[in-house]
Amino acid sequence: GEDYSLSQILRLEFINSIKFLGTGVVSSLIKAFVNLKIPADLQKIDRLVQGVARIWWRQHEKDSKWSDQAAVNMVASGAGAESGDSREVQGLQLKQYLGSAEALY
Repeated sequence: GEDYSLSQILRLEFINSIKFLGTGVVSSLIKAFVNLKIPADLQKIDRLVQGVARIWWRQHEKDSKWSDQAAVNMVASGAGAESGDSREVQGLQLKQYLGSAEALY
């Protein structure tokens, strides 16, 4: 969670190694923090959450480019939902309501 350039690279690469496709806000935070010890410093937590938002957005940007029709079918069928909670808006369905990664953050 440090703000140094090497720390930022390592933080984002670690977060990027997690598959967020088809997840919502809560389920993506759970996936990210299940593998981390949450730091006591609120600035470090803020950087981690911002990183999760950026990577979530980037992964869904890539996913939305492969096939818009396949994405619509996936959302309609509920495929790709990994949290098991159908009440959470997830994946590309969530992304359609957001303007950018900053909306998640």
